[in-house]
Amino acid sequence: MPEHPLSFHFTKDYGNIDIIELCHDVFIQIESINNEIAIISFMNEKNENIDIPKGVKVNNITHAHKELVKPINNVYALSWFDNYCIYYNGKSIKFINKRNWDIFTEYKNVI
Repeated sequence: MPEHPLSFHFTKDYGNIDIIELCHDVFIQIESINNEIAIISFMNEKNENIDIPKGVKVNNITHAHKELVKPINNVYALSWFDNYCIYYNGKSIKFINKRNWDIFTEYKNVI
């Protein structure tokens, strides 16, 4: 699946973050917290956290059936042991899997 046109990755002292533009002035932030958990949140162009936009869904696609992930406190918590897809208005925006996390780990080990 091709990446969204505006997508980038950077590393902080405590984890790795991917930023993807969802739509005008709305961004998805995928932050690796540790080797097992990632958090998906949303922000505006001022880097302020915002509510999950209408039309966004996150599915766990590890098993044969798609399982909708429910947000907690306006964020999605993901386990790196499963595969996920972020959808916006029915269109897939980002595929997240264990391989993505392995790439994060490689970045962390290099820096």
